Amino acid sequence: MALSVNKVDNFYNSRFELKPAENTPSLTMEPDRFVKELTTPKNIGIALGAIGAISIVLAGAMLCIKKGVTQPARRLAKHIDFVKANTMEEAAAFAKNKLGIEKLELENDLELANWVNEGLVNINNLFKGTAHMPKKVFFDKHFFKGKNQTGAAAVYRNQTIGLNKDVFNKNKLIEDNVDYFKTIISLKSKFKSDIDPVLWKNFQKYSKHPREYTRFDALTTKQLFEDFLCITAHKRGGGAMEYLKKVYKKAYGTDIKIEQNSKYSIPTRRSPFHYLYHEMGHLLNDMNSSVKDDIFLLHLSGKRSFINNAEKQRIAGKVSTYSQTAPFEFVADTFALMCDGRKLPDDVMKLYKQYNGPIPPGLNC
Repeated sequence: MALSVNKVDNFYNSRFELKPAENTPSLTMEPDRFVKELTTPKNIGIALGAIGAISIVLAGAMLCIKKGVTQPARRLAKHIDFVKANTMEEAAAFAKNKLGIEKLELENDLELANWVNEGLVNINNLFKGTAHMPKKVFFDKHFFKGKNQTGAAAVYRNQTIGLNKDVFNKNKLIEDNVDYFKTIISLKSKFKSDIDPVLWKNFQKYSKHPREYTRFDALTTKQLFEDFLCITAHKRGGGAMEYLKKVYKKAYGTDIKIEQNSKYSIPTRRSPFHYLYHEMGHLLNDMNSSVKDDIFLLHLSGKRSFINNAEKQRIAGKVSTYSQTAPFEFVADTFALMCDGRKLPDDVMKLYKQYNGPIPPGLNC
C-alpha cells in the first residue's frame, strides 16, 4: 500500500499521519473484500506500482542515509532590525521582505503577528542570517480543532508553523492566570520554597498593572505553574503528590503529567517567545538532519532508550520537564533556551550536539 507521510511535532504532541495514496486498496475495509479487490488484474497492477513507488522512495531514503543530506538555508541579512507593524499588511510585508516568509495568516491579530516577526528576527540575528525560516505561519484550525489547550503550535515537514488560536486567546489566558494565582496563594504556606519567584513577580504585575499584563506574560505564568505542580508533586511525593494531583486536575481538567524521571527536573524560566522558539527548534533540527538522523531520533526504540537512560534524563532535566519526554523535545527546548541567551551546561550542549541540535555560528561548545 502506498503511503504519504506527514510528520507533525507540536509542543505537546507528535504524530505521524499515514494516508493511503490515491487508487490503492484501503486497509480499513473488510479482510475478505480487501483480498478480493487486491487480487483483481487491475489492482494487482496498482499494487505492483505501489510497491515500485515505495522502492523508489526507499532508494532515495537510503541515498540520503548514505550521504547524510541536509538542506541549505536561504541567506538573509546577518542582522535585521525588528520594526513593529501598525497594520496586518505591514506585518505581512515585513515577514516576506525581511524574513522570506511567504504567508503570515493570523487573521487580524496584530499583536501576535508582531510577536512572530520579532521572535524570528531574534533567531535570524543569533544565526547571522543562516537559519531556515518557515514558509508560512498561520492559525491551523484543522489540526487543533477540538484540542483546546492541548497544543500551542505545530511544525510541519513543509516548513510551515501552525498556531492554536485557542491557546493564544488573551481573555482565556488571563482568566486562567487568575485561577493559577488564587491557587498559588492557597499553596503558599505549604509550598513557599517550591514556588518560582517569577510566578510571584507576574502575580504582582497583574495585580498592580493589569493593563500592562500581556498574553505572553500569561503564557509564561501558565508554563511555570504547570512546571511547579509537576516537579513539586514528584519531589515531595506521598500526601503532597496526591494533593497536588488534585490541584492539577482542577486547574487543567486532566491528570497530572509526571514523567518517569521528572525528579531530575528543575523549573525553567522561559522567554515570552518560548513557544515560537521551541517550534523553530523542531524545524531547524529537521532541516539540520539527514534521513538517517530522523530514523534514529523518531524511532520508538530511540525514544524509549532516551527516557530509560538515567544519565540522559538527568541532563535533560537541567533544561525542562518536557525535554525529558523525547530526544527531539529535548533539542527543541534546549534550542529555545539558547535563543533566550541562556548559558547552558557542557553536558547539555554535548547531548544537544549528539542529536544534531542547530548551533549558531561562532558558538563554541
